[in-house]
Amino acid sequence: STNKCVRECPELPDLFADNTTYRCVLRCPDDFWASNITTTGVTNRECVSMCPIDPTGKYYYADNHTGRCVLNCPINLMAYSDKVSRRCVAMCPEVGINGVRTYADDSTKRCVEVCPDKPWTYA
Repeated sequence: STNKCVRECPELPDLFADNTTYRCVLRCPDDFWASNITTTGVTNRECVSMCPIDPTGKYYYADNHTGRCVLNCPINLMAYSDKVSRRCVAMCPEVGINGVRTYADDSTKRCVEVCPDKPWTYA
């Protein structure tokens, strides 16, 4: 902490606003993720309970490994981007965002409603 009252938590050191304690923290509390996504021209450096969708429609996902909201879940971990929970998950949910079953796509590391046809894969 800077020992000052600030409107936004600083980038150096890499701190985020914890709205439960009203402090700038290095790591967000359990069930919250560090988000520094720019929305409406402002970068909000805060701990969030659900990762945001940016103004262009890109989903961000809660990564338990880093404690941050990420655009893509880590490829080296068995995790898939789930639009329903907006989290990196080990298993895709039975029902996706459109009420349709989802499948884990290893080529994109995303939960998809239709398996890709290049290369051909099957559900």
